[in-house]
Amino acid sequence: MKFTRLKVVGFEGLSELEFQPHPQLSLIQGHNGAGKTTLLDAIRVALTGKGGKSLLVHDGEERGLILFALDDGTEGQREVQDGGRTAGPLTLTQQGRKISAAQRFLENLGLGFGFNPLTFIELPPHEQTKKLLEVTQLNIPIPLLIALGGGQLPGVNYSEHPLLVLKAIGDALEEQRRVVGRDARDTEGMVERLRAEVPEDCDAQAASAFDLAGAVAMLSRITATRREAERIEQEMNAREQRISDLYAQIAQLNMQQEHARARHTDLLNELDELPNPDGLEAEMTAYKQNQLYLSRLHEAAEREKAAAEMRATYEALTQRIEAVRRKPAELLASTELPVQGLGVAEGQVTINGLPIAALSTGEQLDVAVDIAIATLGELKVVLVDGLERLDATHQERLLERLTAAGVQAFVTKVTDSELVIVTPEGEDLMKATAQGELDEELPF
Repeated sequence: MKFTRLKVVGFEGLSELEFQPHPQLSLIQGHNGAGKTTLLDAIRVALTGKGGKSLLVHDGEERGLILFALDDGTEGQREVQDGGRTAGPLTLTQQGRKISAAQRFLENLGLGFGFNPLTFIELPPHEQTKKLLEVTQLNIPIPLLIALGGGQLPGVNYSEHPLLVLKAIGDALEEQRRVVGRDARDTEGMVERLRAEVPEDCDAQAASAFDLAGAVAMLSRITATRREAERIEQEMNAREQRISDLYAQIAQLNMQQEHARARHTDLLNELDELPNPDGLEAEMTAYKQNQLYLSRLHEAAEREKAAAEMRATYEALTQRIEAVRRKPAELLASTELPVQGLGVAEGQVTINGLPIAALSTGEQLDVAVDIAIATLGELKVVLVDGLERLDATHQERLLERLTAAGVQAFVTKVTDSELVIVTPEGEDLMKATAQGELDEELPF
Protein backbone atom coordinates (compact mmCIF):
# COMPACT_ATOMS: atom_id res chain seq x y z
CA MET A 1 0.00 0.00 0.00
CA LYS A 2 1.34 3.45 -0.98
CA PHE A 3 0.43 7.14 -1.01
CA THR A 4 -1.26 8.59 -4.09
CA ARG A 5 -1.85 12.12 -2.74
CA LEU A 6 -0.41 14.32 -0.01
CA LYS A 7 -1.41 17.81 1.08
CA VAL A 8 0.10 19.74 4.02
CA VAL A 9 -1.50 22.97 5.23
CA GLY A 10 -0.16 25.16 8.04
CA PHE A 11 2.22 22.58 9.48
CA GLU A 12 5.42 24.02 10.95
CA GLY A 13 7.33 25.78 8.14
CA LEU A 14 5.00 24.63 5.38
CA SER A 15 2.17 27.03 4.57
CA GLU A 16 0.66 24.79 1.90
CA LEU A 17 2.08 21.96 -0.13
CA GLU A 18 0.23 19.44 -2.28
CA PHE A 19 1.57 16.80 -4.66
CA GLN A 20 1.07 13.34 -6.06
CA PRO A 21 3.94 11.16 -4.74
CA HIS A 22 5.77 8.97 -7.21
CA PRO A 23 4.96 5.28 -6.55
CA GLN A 24 8.66 4.48 -6.21
CA LEU A 25 10.71 7.56 -5.30
CA SER A 26 9.97 11.17 -4.40
CA LEU A 27 13.25 13.08 -4.03
CA ILE A 28 12.67 16.13 -1.78
CA GLN A 29 15.39 18.75 -2.38
CA GLY A 30 16.11 22.23 -1.10
CA HIS A 31 18.29 24.35 1.14
CA ASN A 32 18.41 23.99 4.93
CA GLY A 33 15.13 25.19 6.43
CA ALA A 34 13.21 24.78 3.16
CA GLY A 35 10.88 22.19 4.73
CA LYS A 36 12.30 18.84 3.58
CA THR A 37 12.40 17.17 6.99
CA THR A 38 9.14 18.89 7.90
CA LEU A 39 7.47 17.08 5.00
CA LEU A 40 8.75 13.73 6.29
CA ASP A 41 7.49 14.65 9.77
CA ALA A 42 4.10 15.51 8.26
CA ILE A 43 3.86 12.06 6.64
CA ARG A 44 4.77 10.40 9.92
CA VAL A 45 2.34 12.55 11.95
CA ALA A 46 -0.47 12.02 9.43
CA LEU A 47 -0.51 8.28 10.03
CA THR A 48 0.76 7.85 13.60
CA GLY A 49 -0.44 11.08 15.21
CA LYS A 50 2.97 11.44 16.85
CA GLY A 51 6.09 13.44 16.07
CA GLY A 52 9.66 13.27 17.29
CA LYS A 53 9.39 16.76 18.77
CA SER A 54 6.76 19.29 19.85
CA LEU A 55 4.34 19.90 16.98
CA LEU A 56 3.86 23.44 15.67
CA VAL A 57 1.42 25.05 13.28
CA HIS A 58 2.49 27.56 10.68
CA ASP A 59 2.75 31.19 11.81
CA GLY A 60 -0.64 32.89 11.64
CA GLU A 61 -2.59 29.64 11.52
CA GLU A 62 -4.84 28.33 14.27
CA ARG A 63 -4.36 24.74 13.23
CA GLY A 64 -2.56 22.64 10.67
CA LEU A 65 -3.96 19.96 8.40
CA ILE A 66 -2.34 16.98 6.73
CA LEU A 67 -4.45 15.29 4.07
CA PHE A 68 -3.56 12.09 2.24
CA ALA A 69 -4.88 9.35 -0.03
CA LEU A 70 -3.69 5.73 -0.31
CA ASP A 71 -3.87 3.48 -3.33
CA ASP A 72 -6.52 1.23 -1.71
CA GLY A 73 -9.04 4.09 -1.73
CA THR A 74 -8.37 5.20 1.86
CA GLU A 75 -8.38 8.99 2.33
CA GLY A 76 -7.56 10.80 5.53
CA GLN A 77 -7.24 14.14 7.28
CA ARG A 78 -5.12 14.76 10.40
CA GLU A 79 -5.54 17.94 12.40
CA VAL A 80 -2.43 19.39 14.05
CA GLN A 81 -2.61 21.64 17.08
CA ASP A 82 0.14 23.89 18.40
CA GLY A 83 2.44 22.35 21.01
CA GLY A 84 2.67 18.84 22.45
CA ARG A 85 3.88 15.63 20.84
CA THR A 86 0.45 14.25 19.89
CA ALA A 87 -1.53 15.48 16.90
CA GLY A 88 -5.26 16.18 16.85
CA PRO A 89 -8.22 14.24 15.47
CA LEU A 90 -7.97 11.87 12.50
CA THR A 91 -10.76 11.41 9.94
CA LEU A 92 -10.66 8.44 7.53
CA THR A 93 -12.86 7.34 4.66
CA GLN A 94 -12.56 4.38 2.35
CA GLN A 95 -14.45 4.31 -0.93
CA GLY A 96 -16.50 7.24 0.41
CA ARG A 97 -17.48 5.53 3.69
CA LYS A 98 -16.25 6.90 7.02
CA ILE A 99 -14.06 4.54 9.03
CA SER A 100 -14.62 4.28 12.78
CA ALA A 101 -11.62 3.74 15.09
CA ALA A 102 -9.50 5.44 12.43
CA GLN A 103 -6.18 5.29 14.29
CA ARG A 104 -6.54 1.59 14.98
CA PHE A 105 -7.32 1.01 11.30
CA LEU A 106 -4.03 2.65 10.30
CA GLU A 107 -2.06 0.83 13.00
CA ASN A 108 -3.32 -2.47 11.60
CA LEU A 109 -1.54 -1.58 8.37
CA GLY A 110 1.77 -1.85 10.20
CA LEU A 111 3.16 1.67 10.41
CA GLY A 112 6.85 0.80 10.30
CA PHE A 113 7.79 3.50 7.75
CA GLY A 114 10.95 1.53 7.11
CA PHE A 115 14.22 2.06 8.92
CA ASN A 116 16.25 5.01 7.61
CA PRO A 117 19.24 3.39 5.81
CA LEU A 118 21.37 6.48 6.43
CA THR A 119 20.88 6.11 10.16
CA PHE A 120 22.03 2.49 9.95
CA ILE A 121 25.41 3.16 8.35
CA GLU A 122 26.20 5.77 11.03
CA LEU A 123 25.53 3.40 13.93
CA PRO A 124 28.43 1.68 15.72
CA PRO A 125 28.84 -2.01 14.77
CA HIS A 126 27.13 -3.40 17.88
CA GLU A 127 24.08 -1.18 17.26
CA GLN A 128 24.01 -2.23 13.60
CA THR A 129 24.04 -5.86 14.72
CA LYS A 130 21.20 -5.17 17.17
CA LYS A 131 19.11 -3.51 14.45
CA LEU A 132 19.77 -6.39 12.07
CA LEU A 133 18.70 -8.94 14.65
CA GLU A 134 15.48 -7.02 15.36
CA VAL A 135 14.21 -7.98 11.91
CA THR A 136 15.54 -11.54 12.02
CA GLN A 137 12.79 -13.55 13.65
CA LEU A 138 14.10 -16.69 15.39
CA ASN A 139 11.78 -18.28 17.92
CA ILE A 140 13.76 -20.56 20.22
CA PRO A 141 12.22 -21.46 23.61
CA ILE A 142 14.32 -20.33 26.54
CA PRO A 143 14.34 -23.88 28.03
CA LEU A 144 15.98 -25.11 24.81
CA LEU A 145 18.64 -22.39 25.03
CA ILE A 146 19.27 -23.33 28.68
CA ALA A 147 19.56 -27.01 27.69
CA LEU A 148 22.06 -26.16 24.94
CA GLY A 149 24.31 -24.58 27.57
CA GLY A 150 23.96 -27.55 29.92
CA GLY A 151 21.95 -25.46 32.39
CA GLN A 152 21.29 -21.80 33.17
CA LEU A 153 24.61 -19.98 32.91
CA PRO A 154 25.52 -16.90 34.96
CA GLY A 155 25.89 -13.70 32.97
CA VAL A 156 23.66 -14.86 30.08
CA ASN A 157 20.53 -12.79 29.41
CA TYR A 158 18.14 -15.36 27.95
CA SER A 159 15.58 -12.67 27.03
CA GLU A 160 17.83 -11.23 24.30
CA HIS A 161 17.73 -12.26 20.64
CA PRO A 162 18.49 -15.99 20.27
CA LEU A 163 21.65 -15.36 18.23
CA LEU A 164 22.99 -13.05 20.95
CA VAL A 165 22.01 -15.58 23.62
CA LEU A 166 23.82 -18.36 21.74
CA LYS A 167 26.94 -16.21 21.49
CA ALA A 168 26.76 -15.45 25.22
CA ILE A 169 26.28 -19.17 25.99
CA GLY A 170 29.31 -20.06 23.87
CA ASP A 171 31.41 -17.38 25.60
CA ALA A 172 30.29 -18.58 29.05
CA LEU A 173 31.09 -22.20 28.21
CA GLU A 174 34.49 -21.21 26.86
CA GLU A 175 35.21 -19.41 30.16
CA GLN A 176 34.16 -22.54 32.08
CA ARG A 177 36.40 -24.63 29.84
CA ARG A 178 39.30 -22.21 30.39
CA VAL A 179 38.94 -22.48 34.19
CA VAL A 180 38.63 -26.29 34.08
CA GLY A 181 41.64 -26.54 31.79
CA ARG A 182 43.70 -24.33 34.10
CA ASP A 183 42.70 -26.39 37.17
CA ALA A 184 43.50 -29.62 35.35
CA ARG A 185 46.96 -28.33 34.42
CA ASP A 186 47.60 -27.21 38.02
CA THR A 187 46.43 -30.57 39.39
CA GLU A 188 48.58 -32.52 36.93
CA GLY A 189 51.56 -30.40 37.94
CA MET A 190 50.91 -31.21 41.61
CA VAL A 191 50.76 -34.92 40.72
CA GLU A 192 54.20 -34.70 39.12
CA ARG A 193 55.66 -32.83 42.10
CA LEU A 194 54.23 -35.32 44.60
CA ARG A 195 55.63 -38.27 42.68
CA ALA A 196 59.02 -36.58 42.35
CA GLU A 197 59.30 -36.53 46.15
CA VAL A 198 59.08 -40.36 46.32
CA PRO A 199 62.38 -42.28 45.69
CA GLU A 200 62.34 -44.68 42.79
CA ASP A 201 63.33 -47.62 45.06
CA CYS A 202 60.45 -47.00 47.46
CA ASP A 203 58.56 -50.30 47.97
CA ALA A 204 55.05 -48.99 48.51
CA GLN A 205 53.64 -52.52 48.95
CA ALA A 206 56.14 -53.43 51.65
CA ALA A 207 55.65 -50.13 53.40
CA SER A 208 51.91 -50.68 53.39
CA ALA A 209 52.32 -54.24 54.81
CA PHE A 210 54.70 -53.30 57.68
CA ASP A 211 53.28 -54.24 61.13
CA LEU A 212 53.90 -51.05 63.08
CA ALA A 213 51.92 -52.17 66.14
CA GLY A 214 53.84 -55.45 66.34
CA ALA A 215 57.16 -53.62 66.02
CA VAL A 216 56.18 -51.17 68.76
CA ALA A 217 55.13 -54.07 71.06
CA MET A 218 58.36 -55.94 70.38
CA LEU A 219 60.48 -52.89 71.04
CA SER A 220 58.62 -52.31 74.30
CA ARG A 221 59.24 -55.92 75.28
CA ILE A 222 62.94 -55.66 74.51
CA THR A 223 63.25 -52.47 76.52
CA ALA A 224 61.40 -53.96 79.48
CA THR A 225 63.51 -57.12 79.32
CA ARG A 226 66.73 -55.12 79.20
CA ARG A 227 65.69 -53.03 82.17
CA GLU A 228 64.72 -56.15 84.09
CA ALA A 229 68.12 -57.70 83.36
CA GLU A 230 69.90 -54.51 84.43
CA ARG A 231 67.87 -54.37 87.62
CA ILE A 232 68.72 -57.97 88.49
CA GLU A 233 72.36 -57.36 87.67
CA GLN A 234 72.36 -54.46 90.09
CA GLU A 235 70.83 -56.69 92.72
CA MET A 236 73.54 -59.29 92.09
CA ASN A 237 76.23 -56.70 92.57
CA ALA A 238 74.58 -55.57 95.76
CA ARG A 239 74.40 -59.10 97.01
CA GLU A 240 78.07 -59.70 96.20
CA GLN A 241 78.80 -56.72 98.40
CA ARG A 242 76.60 -58.08 101.10
CA ILE A 243 78.32 -61.47 100.88
CA SER A 244 81.57 -59.92 101.94
CA ASP A 245 79.82 -58.04 104.71
CA LEU A 246 77.46 -60.77 105.86
CA TYR A 247 79.36 -63.99 105.53
CA ALA A 248 76.88 -65.64 107.88
CA GLN A 249 74.26 -65.35 105.28
CA ILE A 250 76.43 -66.79 102.53
CA ALA A 251 74.48 -69.98 102.18
CA GLN A 252 71.24 -68.19 101.83
CA LEU A 253 72.73 -65.59 99.59
CA ASN A 254 74.42 -68.26 97.50
CA MET A 255 71.08 -69.84 97.05
CA GLN A 256 69.64 -66.52 96.04
CA GLN A 257 72.61 -65.90 93.83
CA GLU A 258 72.16 -69.16 92.03
CA HIS A 259 68.54 -68.45 91.52
CA ALA A 260 69.34 -64.98 90.24
CA ARG A 261 72.08 -66.38 88.02
CA ALA A 262 69.70 -68.83 86.51
CA ARG A 263 67.15 -66.09 85.95
CA HIS A 264 69.78 -63.83 84.47
CA THR A 265 70.91 -66.58 82.15
CA ASP A 266 67.34 -67.16 81.04
CA LEU A 267 66.89 -63.48 80.32
CA LEU A 268 70.11 -63.26 78.37
CA ASN A 269 69.11 -66.27 76.38
CA GLU A 270 65.77 -64.64 75.76
CA LEU A 271 67.53 -61.48 74.59
CA ASP A 272 69.61 -63.53 72.22
CA GLU A 273 66.43 -64.94 70.71
CA LEU A 274 64.76 -61.56 70.40
CA PRO A 275 65.40 -59.30 67.36
CA ASN A 276 68.10 -56.65 67.43
CA PRO A 277 66.44 -53.45 68.78
CA ASP A 278 68.66 -51.30 66.60
CA GLY A 279 67.21 -53.02 63.54
CA LEU A 280 63.66 -52.50 64.78
CA GLU A 281 64.28 -48.82 65.35
CA ALA A 282 65.67 -48.52 61.84
CA GLU A 283 62.62 -50.33 60.48
CA MET A 284 60.31 -48.01 62.40
CA THR A 285 62.15 -44.98 61.07
CA ALA A 286 61.85 -46.40 57.56
CA TYR A 287 58.16 -47.10 58.19
CA LYS A 288 57.53 -43.48 59.12
CA GLN A 289 59.31 -42.30 55.99
CA ASN A 290 57.44 -44.80 53.85
CA GLN A 291 54.15 -43.66 55.33
CA LEU A 292 55.01 -40.14 54.15
CA TYR A 293 55.76 -41.52 50.70
CA LEU A 294 52.53 -43.50 50.75
CA SER A 295 50.55 -40.37 51.60
CA ARG A 296 52.23 -38.62 48.68
CA LEU A 297 51.40 -41.50 46.35
CA HIS A 298 47.83 -41.60 47.61
CA GLU A 299 47.44 -37.83 47.15
CA ALA A 300 48.97 -38.08 43.68
CA ALA A 301 46.51 -40.83 42.74
CA GLU A 302 43.55 -38.79 44.00
CA ARG A 303 44.73 -35.70 42.17
CA GLU A 304 45.36 -37.74 39.02
CA LYS A 305 41.77 -38.95 39.22
CA ALA A 306 40.55 -35.36 39.72
CA ALA A 307 42.63 -34.21 36.75
CA ALA A 308 41.15 -36.94 34.59
CA GLU A 309 37.65 -35.85 35.58
CA MET A 310 38.57 -32.25 34.76
CA ARG A 311 39.88 -33.33 31.37
CA ALA A 312 36.62 -35.18 30.74
CA THR A 313 34.67 -32.06 31.71
CA TYR A 314 36.91 -30.00 29.45
CA GLU A 315 36.18 -32.28 26.50
CA ALA A 316 32.44 -32.26 27.28
CA LEU A 317 32.47 -28.46 27.36
CA THR A 318 34.34 -28.42 24.06
CA GLN A 319 31.66 -30.57 22.45
CA ARG A 320 28.90 -28.41 23.94
CA ILE A 321 30.59 -25.22 22.72
CA GLU A 322 30.89 -26.66 19.22
CA ALA A 323 27.18 -27.55 19.27
CA VAL A 324 26.25 -24.05 20.47
CA ARG A 325 28.48 -22.42 17.84
CA ARG A 326 26.86 -24.53 15.10
CA LYS A 327 23.33 -23.76 16.23
CA PRO A 328 23.03 -20.18 14.82
CA ALA A 329 23.99 -21.36 11.33
CA GLU A 330 21.51 -24.25 11.57
CA LEU A 331 18.75 -21.88 12.66
CA LEU A 332 19.50 -19.37 9.93
CA ALA A 333 19.58 -22.14 7.35
CA SER A 334 15.97 -23.05 8.22
CA THR A 335 14.68 -19.46 8.46
CA GLU A 336 13.52 -17.04 5.79
CA LEU A 337 16.09 -14.29 6.23
CA PRO A 338 15.22 -10.59 5.83
CA VAL A 339 18.78 -9.75 4.77
CA GLN A 340 20.61 -11.51 1.95
CA GLY A 341 23.82 -13.27 3.03
CA LEU A 342 23.02 -13.14 6.77
CA GLY A 343 25.05 -15.68 8.72
CA VAL A 344 27.03 -16.35 11.87
CA ALA A 345 30.78 -17.01 12.06
CA GLU A 346 32.76 -17.47 15.27
CA GLY A 347 29.86 -16.12 17.30
CA GLN A 348 29.53 -12.93 15.21
CA VAL A 349 26.67 -11.93 12.94
CA THR A 350 28.03 -11.68 9.40
CA ILE A 351 26.91 -10.63 5.93
CA ASN A 352 28.37 -12.81 3.17
CA GLY A 353 30.94 -14.08 5.64
CA LEU A 354 32.12 -10.63 6.80
CA PRO A 355 31.43 -8.88 10.13
CA ILE A 356 29.16 -5.86 9.71
CA ALA A 357 32.04 -3.55 10.69
CA ALA A 358 34.07 -4.90 7.75
CA LEU A 359 31.40 -4.13 5.12
CA SER A 360 31.89 -1.27 2.71
CA THR A 361 29.54 1.71 2.83
CA GLY A 362 27.70 0.39 -0.22
CA GLU A 363 27.28 -3.06 1.32
CA GLN A 364 26.04 -1.51 4.55
CA LEU A 365 23.50 0.51 2.52
CA ASP A 366 22.24 -2.70 0.92
CA VAL A 367 21.83 -4.26 4.36
CA ALA A 368 20.09 -1.11 5.62
CA VAL A 369 17.58 -1.22 2.76
CA ASP A 370 16.86 -4.89 3.47
CA ILE A 371 16.24 -3.98 7.13
CA ALA A 372 13.98 -1.08 6.11
CA ILE A 373 11.91 -3.42 3.94
CA ALA A 374 11.70 -6.00 6.71
CA THR A 375 10.22 -3.44 9.13
CA LEU A 376 7.33 -2.55 6.81
CA GLY A 377 3.75 -3.69 7.19
CA GLU A 378 1.09 -3.28 4.51
CA LEU A 379 2.13 0.35 4.10
CA LYS A 380 5.25 0.16 1.90
CA VAL A 381 6.69 3.59 2.74
CA VAL A 382 10.31 4.37 3.59
CA LEU A 383 11.37 7.81 4.87
CA VAL A 384 15.04 8.74 4.27
CA ASP A 385 16.36 12.03 5.63
CA GLY A 386 19.78 13.42 4.60
CA LEU A 387 20.87 11.87 1.30
CA GLU A 388 23.61 14.50 1.01
CA ARG A 389 25.56 12.70 3.74
CA LEU A 390 26.62 10.14 1.10
CA ASP A 391 28.99 10.72 -1.78
CA ALA A 392 27.56 10.77 -5.30
CA THR A 393 28.28 7.09 -5.98
CA HIS A 394 26.55 5.88 -2.85
CA GLN A 395 23.66 8.31 -3.34
CA GLU A 396 23.00 6.71 -6.70
CA ARG A 397 23.36 3.20 -5.26
CA LEU A 398 20.88 3.90 -2.44
CA LEU A 399 18.29 5.43 -4.80
CA GLU A 400 18.63 2.47 -7.19
CA ARG A 401 18.15 -0.02 -4.34
CA LEU A 402 15.10 1.82 -3.02
CA THR A 403 13.59 2.10 -6.50
CA ALA A 404 14.12 -1.61 -7.17
CA ALA A 405 12.79 -2.67 -3.76
CA GLY A 406 9.12 -2.15 -4.58
CA VAL A 407 8.64 0.44 -1.83
CA GLN A 408 7.57 4.06 -1.96
CA ALA A 409 10.52 6.15 -0.78
CA PHE A 410 10.50 9.76 0.33
CA VAL A 411 14.12 10.96 0.35
CA THR A 412 15.43 14.39 1.37
CA LYS A 413 18.60 15.99 0.06
CA VAL A 414 20.16 19.40 0.84
CA THR A 415 20.74 21.58 -2.24
CA ASP A 416 21.00 25.31 -2.90
CA SER A 417 17.48 25.55 -4.35
CA GLU A 418 14.08 26.24 -2.88
CA LEU A 419 11.94 23.25 -1.93
CA VAL A 420 11.32 20.95 -4.89
CA ILE A 421 10.09 17.35 -5.18
CA VAL A 422 11.15 15.34 -8.22
CA THR A 423 10.69 11.82 -9.57
CA PRO A 424 13.50 9.44 -10.59
CA GLU A 425 13.02 10.76 -14.12
CA GLY A 426 13.43 14.36 -12.92
CA GLU A 427 9.78 15.40 -13.19
CA ASP A 428 8.89 18.24 -10.80
CA LEU A 429 5.92 16.97 -8.78
CA MET A 430 5.29 20.34 -7.17
CA LYS A 431 5.19 22.03 -10.57
CA ALA A 432 2.69 19.44 -11.77
CA THR A 433 0.55 20.28 -8.74
CA ALA A 434 0.73 24.03 -9.43
CA GLN A 435 -0.34 23.42 -13.03
CA GLY A 436 -3.44 21.55 -11.85
CA GLU A 437 -2.36 18.20 -13.16
CA LEU A 438 -3.60 16.25 -10.11
CA ASP A 439 -6.06 13.54 -10.96
CA GLU A 440 -8.72 14.73 -8.52
CA GLU A 441 -9.21 16.85 -5.44
CA LEU A 442 -8.96 15.45 -1.96
CA PRO A 443 -12.41 15.07 -0.38
CA PHE A 444 -11.84 17.07 2.82
